[in-house]
Amino acid sequence: MLNQKVFPALVFMLLLFFFPAMVYEKYFAKGYIHLILLVGFGFIIYSNYKKVIFNEDEEKLILFGVMIFVLALLGFFQQTPGLTRFDSVVDNYLKALLPLSLIPLFYFSKLNGYKLIITSLVLASLVAFGLSIYGEYQNMPRGGGSFHGSAIIFGDLAMLFALLSGLFGFYFYKTKQYLFATLLLMSFVFSLYSSFSSGTKGGVIALLSLPFVVAPVIQDKKARIIFIGVILSLLAIAIALLFSTENLLKVRMIIAWTELLQIFNGDFSGPSLGFRVQIWLVAWQAFLSSPAFGIGIGEFYAFKLSLINAGLASADIETYKHAHSEYFTILSSMGLAGVVLYIWFFKWLLSYFYRHAISTSYEIKFLGIAGLITIMCYLDFSLSESFLSSHLGGAVFFSIVSLLIYSLNTLKVKVNMAANLGVK
Repeated sequence: MLNQKVFPALVFMLLLFFFPAMVYEKYFAKGYIHLILLVGFGFIIYSNYKKVIFNEDEEKLILFGVMIFVLALLGFFQQTPGLTRFDSVVDNYLKALLPLSLIPLFYFSKLNGYKLIITSLVLASLVAFGLSIYGEYQNMPRGGGSFHGSAIIFGDLAMLFALLSGLFGFYFYKTKQYLFATLLLMSFVFSLYSSFSSGTKGGVIALLSLPFVVAPVIQDKKARIIFIGVILSLLAIAIALLFSTENLLKVRMIIAWTELLQIFNGDFSGPSLGFRVQIWLVAWQAFLSSPAFGIGIGEFYAFKLSLINAGLASADIETYKHAHSEYFTILSSMGLAGVVLYIWFFKWLLSYFYRHAISTSYEIKFLGIAGLITIMCYLDFSLSESFLSSHLGGAVFFSIVSLLIYSLNTLKVKVNMAANLGVK
């Protein structure tokens, strides 16, 4: 009897600290992901033994993850002797199997999705904020991102957690649960600050995209206008504070604008945007060399080095090991097969979450909107970073999507049960 309470509680604690671990330190986070995968794979066997039946949508998510991983494995046959990075990169794509690992854990612990999401977001915001304060106190160049070890990943994840915190804070405000609303508002502010202090530009793009994602699913016209007004006001305040003070993000935005002007004049020597354009041109050449299935995961460095040695690419970009854009990463490493698979996957996710985002049930609606916001963030973050195929970026994406789909399915089961009982 004790084990029936202790083991689910331990699994819940393991899941609870997943988000905080992702913004703590990158090597610690990678180890935590592997622990989740290891424990979860054990529970796959347990779930089969207990004949646990997953929902159709959960099974479809698992299937997409398996297909992405199998497509990545094809890179095994395309390795460049002595220069391949297949072994390390395939570990990144292992995160596509997280739905297969996590969903059995959710069922075993009889997980309350809302409870886990809210508590995890608050804890993650505290970790990110604490690291940001510590980083600035120690004069680290990218604040908490420097301590984390990957400033771009840290800043983007902090922005994602900020937007989700703000969304669920609004849900609790609407349902008059003001304590939770206050905690999540605090989480929103802390995570937003952490993202800005890391100097990551991808988070700003996501913040600007938010009205275009959320406004269309607000059915009430007056509420939609109020939402857009509030968001625009917050953006105006944030921009005013950003450019009226000396801060890292302001400096990086000015540098980015300067490099953008250089690019329009044909100068690609800038160490941020300029180098990225050079890298993307190499990725395009990689796609053209093998359009059907790409050059294989982990082979971008070897392909780029061959162009540099032939004098067809600049030696300035020699050290970069990936395409610094998820779109070019998929295109170059997986070819048209990868493009079709990812479009199919994201089309299904968008359709799934949109259906729930227009629900009349507040609980279901906000989970659906959370899914849309998550997808929006990843589409934005992936413009200038191979975010989805990174260790932490991929892990957070597949864990959030798994959690949201599981939570929506359990909620719908409860709603149907309540409706049947009402009929009787």
